[in-house]
Amino acid sequence: MKFIMHKLTALATSTFTLSGLLASLIALLAPINTVLYSVLFLVFIDNIIGIIAYFYDNHIRFRFWSWRSWAHISSEKIGNTLVKTLVYMLLIISGFVIDMFLIQTDIMLFTKAFSGAIALREIKSVVENVETIAGGGLISFIQSFFKNGWKITVEDAFSKKLETKSNFIKERDDIQAELTDKEKIIEELNIEIDNLKQDNEKN
Repeated sequence: MKFIMHKLTALATSTFTLSGLLASLIALLAPINTVLYSVLFLVFIDNIIGIIAYFYDNHIRFRFWSWRSWAHISSEKIGNTLVKTLVYMLLIISGFVIDMFLIQTDIMLFTKAFSGAIALREIKSVVENVETIAGGGLISFIQSFFKNGWKITVEDAFSKKLETKSNFIKERDDIQAELTDKEKIIEELNIEIDNLKQDNEKN
């Protein structure tokens, strides 16, 4: 608490320039810098794994140098990520302000609660994306890793993914075949209707 009051005093007595205000603000938030960096790291990891999971789930091959691959990552999704990150930062800072200036405690109860909730949410998202990539539950993936080793575990995961893809292709082919049959039936009905029209015209 004395550290915070010292920073506030320095802020009040300093020259109110933009750079001075920014430097004082950074110094004021020094006790939670580690928390903020940790949350930023979790958001970054979540987005990277989420992008990989998106390409796996939609059977898209990602090429770093290809513009078509990057086109799947829309500016709207990037904007949503930035807004989410900003909200996370403001929520943690709000908890810090409550702890330091309203409750005036060094335990940082609200800061820990807010940052913990955010961390759990991001970890849950990471686990879901890993399950999408692995083609199954994360726990079973870890068990297979310790039991069979990395190579066999990855091969099994890819084989399940290929099986899912082959089933998807089979369903697509079945739907196309069904549509083709229906088109043939409609064509035959149109021919019969034309024949009936011709017979009526003759009569």
